[in-house]
Amino acid sequence: SVSWQHHPESGYFKSQAETITIVGMSGSGKTTMIEQVMDHFPQIIEHSSYKGVFPGFSKQIVWVKINCPYNSSVRDLCEEILQKLDDAIGIERTTPEIRNGALARQIAQRIKSSFLGILVIDEMQRLKFSRTGGESKLIDFLHEIVDSMGVSMVFCGNHPFDETLTKKMRIARRAESGGYMKIKNVRYDSQDWQSFIHYLWPLQWTNVETPLNDELNEKLFILSKGNIGLAQMIYRGAQLKVIGSGNEIITGAVLSASVPVLVSHTEEYKDTPLPGAATEDEEAKWLSASNEGDASAKIMAEKSLKSLIPGDIDRPQHKEFVGKIDEVLRNFDEKILSLDHDLVINRTAEKKNTYDALQRCGLINIDPLNKL
Repeated sequence: SVSWQHHPESGYFKSQAETITIVGMSGSGKTTMIEQVMDHFPQIIEHSSYKGVFPGFSKQIVWVKINCPYNSSVRDLCEEILQKLDDAIGIERTTPEIRNGALARQIAQRIKSSFLGILVIDEMQRLKFSRTGGESKLIDFLHEIVDSMGVSMVFCGNHPFDETLTKKMRIARRAESGGYMKIKNVRYDSQDWQSFIHYLWPLQWTNVETPLNDELNEKLFILSKGNIGLAQMIYRGAQLKVIGSGNEIITGAVLSASVPVLVSHTEEYKDTPLPGAATEDEEAKWLSASNEGDASAKIMAEKSLKSLIPGDIDRPQHKEFVGKIDEVLRNFDEKILSLDHDLVINRTAEKKNTYDALQRCGLINIDPLNKL
């Protein structure tokens, strides 16, 4: 026979926590969306009594958001979680245990004592699974938090984090137990884009107002490929180019000249299809129609805008040097884009004289006049 006298009256603990995974391109609004949702809830709730009795603790953490450290391992992530929990409660940072097992128990104790509600881990693509013992070990560790402590989790990351989750059914099932959301770049004809552009466009700091029309709306959409974060960068860059130039009207050519150089050369940007285009031919037709007559206008805009801003201390002080200086800067941009950045960083770190190492890589010019 089974004796029930040793069983708790309220029953045994059964976790109801789940995991939500959010994946999307950089700049699509994942982090902004999560932070806006979390801002609706206090991070800390201070308890004084429960049914007239002091509950045994005063501060409860409702949510904590963690950004994965760059090139991080499970241990790096654990230490970041521990620090964020300490910061939220307002106590001195706990010294992490040396051994990983002890560190995991240390985090579990802190989570339980603070009655954490939800743990959000952003920038999951930064995790290097070669340093974590494989994705299975990492996911198992994170879901131990969900299962044994009843803490819901949100995973958020860029591609290729989603590929990691689909390698094994067990990992995929647990990672989307509470839902899976893939945030895509918005379509031009969607309410999301039209609402966004009508909020963004009035934010002008130029001395004349450029009214929004269909041509400029479509141009900004095509250049940004419907990426909200990139559209803001282009629009801000366009205003920086024209302010003080004598002609502060924003045109399609100015928008084209304001596309960030490094972003436009990334494979992710090049491979991203234009939202709303059913086929590649339709996309090419749309891009071609938008770019008609724009190439020469863009070049003229770049040349005039670089040399006409009187308050810009970076502008060439002598007009006869403008062309040559622009050529040197363009060559430097091409040099930056062609470099193997990881290789340069590693080689520089190995050298005692960082200055000489960068000079040999062509990143420092000690005799610019001869370059002209």
